[in-house]
Amino acid sequence: MTFDLATAKAIHAEVNSRIIYTPDMTRWGVMDKWCDGIDDAGGREDCDGYGIAHLRRILAAGCPPEPAKLWLCWTEPENPGYHAVCSVTIDGEEYVLDNRYPNVTRWQDTLYTWHQALVYVPASGKRKWVFAKSWDDHPVPPY
Repeated sequence: MTFDLATAKAIHAEVNSRIIYTPDMTRWGVMDKWCDGIDDAGGREDCDGYGIAHLRRILAAGCPPEPAKLWLCWTEPENPGYHAVCSVTIDGEEYVLDNRYPNVTRWQDTLYTWHQALVYVPASGKRKWVFAKSWDDHPVPPY
């Protein structure tokens, strides 16, 4: 099955419409809790809940595990913060699915400083965190 940009856009619109951004302290009473914002949090979660929801739905839609990643990054200087997003590689281009933006965005068009990615490692069949120095140096196979 081929995973395409139209499917990524549909998933992005669906996830972003079904979750209301809610800080973990407000929702759970803790500083940080990671879960799927739709399936596990009843539609109220912060950025990692959006990212996990995007990632799960991308994989459920038939995308192979290698192109789909969960990222941690720093946001743009005028609105600083640590942030989580999902990305997927489609036809050699990296696209970001982000709760802060209504549209799927090309990797190089974001203003983020990329920190680390949760990537799929085929040899182990598991995901692991890999650090990035910049968006030019984002993790790609082999890990």
